[in-house]
Amino acid sequence: MTRILWLLAAAAACSSQTETGPALVELAGSVARRDGQAVAGAQVTVAGRTVTTGADGAFTLDGIPRGAFLARVEIAGERSHTAPASALPGRAARLVVPDAPAAGAADIWLAGDVMFSRRYVDPDGDGDPADALVHPADPAHGVGEVLRHVAPLMHDADLAVINLETAVTDAGMIHPRKPYTLRSSPDVLSGLREAGVGLAGLANNHVFDYTDGGLARMIELVDAAELPRVGAGRNWDEAVEPRIVDLNGLRVAIIAATSITGRPYQAGDGDAYEGDDLPPYYTADPGEGSHPGALRLGQDNLLESLARADRAGADVTVLLAHGGTQYSRDESPFIRDMARFAIDHGVDLVVGHHPHVIQAIETYRGVPILYSVGNLAFDQQFAETFPALVVEARLTKNRAPEVAVRPIYLDDFTPRALAGDEAVRALRELAARSAALGTTLDIDAGAGRATVRTTPVPAATERTVELTSPLLPGPVPRSLPARLIDGAEFVTRVDVPAGVRVDLGRPLLAGGFDDGAADDGDLPVGWQIVGAEKSFVRDGPQAELHLKRSRASAEDSTARSAGRVPVTPGARLTLLGRFRRDVDAGTALARLVLYADRETGSEPVAVAVARGASDEWHDFSIDFIVPPGAAYAQVQLVHEPPTRGAEGIAAFAGVELLQWGGAFGGGDVAFSGASHIALEGTGGTAQATVHLATHPRVTP
Repeated sequence: MTRILWLLAAAAACSSQTETGPALVELAGSVARRDGQAVAGAQVTVAGRTVTTGADGAFTLDGIPRGAFLARVEIAGERSHTAPASALPGRAARLVVPDAPAAGAADIWLAGDVMFSRRYVDPDGDGDPADALVHPADPAHGVGEVLRHVAPLMHDADLAVINLETAVTDAGMIHPRKPYTLRSSPDVLSGLREAGVGLAGLANNHVFDYTDGGLARMIELVDAAELPRVGAGRNWDEAVEPRIVDLNGLRVAIIAATSITGRPYQAGDGDAYEGDDLPPYYTADPGEGSHPGALRLGQDNLLESLARADRAGADVTVLLAHGGTQYSRDESPFIRDMARFAIDHGVDLVVGHHPHVIQAIETYRGVPILYSVGNLAFDQQFAETFPALVVEARLTKNRAPEVAVRPIYLDDFTPRALAGDEAVRALRELAARSAALGTTLDIDAGAGRATVRTTPVPAATERTVELTSPLLPGPVPRSLPARLIDGAEFVTRVDVPAGVRVDLGRPLLAGGFDDGAADDGDLPVGWQIVGAEKSFVRDGPQAELHLKRSRASAEDSTARSAGRVPVTPGARLTLLGRFRRDVDAGTALARLVLYADRETGSEPVAVAVARGASDEWHDFSIDFIVPPGAAYAQVQLVHEPPTRGAEGIAAFAGVELLQWGGAFGGGDVAFSGASHIALEGTGGTAQATVHLATHPRVTP
């Protein structure tokens, strides 16, 4: 049975704004190398306008559309560069470009899982490809369209690497036991090459989906497309062979291996993913009768690949490790052990995939391990699979790699680089999780990227905030949530007097309605608009969403969060925001809907609602404990039918969904990724001193 809770919005009227066209802002920014060196005399082009940077690398452009964008940067004597950035009031943008070309150094770009079947060719499952993203009549063009927002970033690198997690074949027999199989058209290969992909990792659990004949044919097709590959072969000897790439006088060895093999899990022998025995197995193993397959991740195979890389004279070695538990935020112990083993024997960088979600970053003996970077192009419909990372690494002989990550987001299965506040929020979450593994990330808020430090940095207090909050009556008097973070800071400690307890909230759905994705659209990241004539007003401090609806309309005018976000049963959730409606509009509703599963079409377990019926701005706050049986949440913003006028507008701003960690008595903060604070106590007010730092507290 669905439980429904109706809440009235707390009154806090603010001045309203009128609807306008696209907001234009002044863009103040700078161009810098990845090592921080300013670039003077660079030509910067944004929204069709060009300016030259000064001696300090700075520039200013007026009349730039508010939101995220891809800027082009031209530097004399170099290929052109692309840099994601954001134009927001009062925020400086930093366009970070690769370091100057140098002999013996190379820039590589690495991303996660890629496929182009299922919903790419039939989005709604009706068998009609008319609405296909990758149309069967021209798959190469479709691939180019899907990757068009990140292709310029791939072309910036000396080498762009992906995990091609699909059978690409026109032959073979479908695997008889696998529950999920993937097959993409052979024509996608030319689309990948055109988009800038320079190497495809094939060590994964889907290249063998059409068994021996399918993989043998795939290898022929990949080679014919002149797309370098690694990690699978017609036999073990071919699969274990590293790929050697010569880049600017640097010999780079790429090794790829998978722990997902179709074999049943055995302790110490792989990942607990497919517990069933699913022969024929996906990997090519040594010995007589070796069949086509991927390289199995294990010590013996790693040692053989590394020995071959050494004999080939490799200066730097990168391992692509495919494994872990799908949709888990926690790194796999087996992948951790294999990554460390590889580093102990000479690997210089480890990049992982398969979980389809972002996992933390660890450094081991000064070498970064990116346990899972998520997807680059995949058709999953789960909210946690939409965010992902791309890796920007500068490789140099006899030096540790310089590694940075940039967040991306898959909207309609299409990747876009994040910029501005959206990028910072994603990087704060990653930095906090990585700090728990003893690793520090330096977040460059203006550039929307973070550099992996090979040694931890102490979380020194940069500033303190003194907080006094009124407590609302209840079984446990508690304050309304207060925002602590607006940028790349972290809560490291909270001091409170006796009798006061602290609760810290992290955003599950964060921010307003600015466009934080560097693409050619204007939709805010993480939202879907259903049956509505919508517009965005972005001429004030907070962007607004306007939903228009007529009295005659029978369809709800709704904005909803993309997918269902995982939540913790028993945890406290808070949905915050502001809303108003026109005099002639219907009621504005903010709904927090809880479900037992992530699948669309299932009935909710519980619903909490805030109603707004005023033409003045009001704050709303829904506080709710996740009941038993609920595991996923979705936010829905609804404009009900007008009852007086012919049509009207319901407006929303600053909508955020928080999950709270649980009240404690103050002190050092275990997880630094919180953005909000609430206080509990017994009096009418409660006080706290909050310590903020530029880096999260690192767990040794």
